[in-house]
Amino acid sequence: ILQGEIQELQMSLASKEVDLRKLDGLLKDTGNRRGRGPSLTSQIVEVLHSLAKDSPEGVSARAVVQEFGQTRDDVNESTIRSTL
Repeated sequence: ILQGEIQELQMSLASKEVDLRKLDGLLKDTGNRRGRGPSLTSQIVEVLHSLAKDSPEGVSARAVVQEFGQTRDDVNESTIRSTL
């Protein structure tokens, strides 16, 4: 009985180790992406600047959100607005 339980625990442990390695790989990949390229703020400012060139009377936050949404779909509206 004990041998069976030990074997089950070993299999469970091995499965959890595999899951942890996968999670670790995902976290490392996410960390690497963050370091690449311009920051979120600079990307938003770039969109704002390009819109402002074409619109001397001013640019609405809605216009920036819509334009930025075409560039990156992984950032929500509230994040963009708070950055502005």
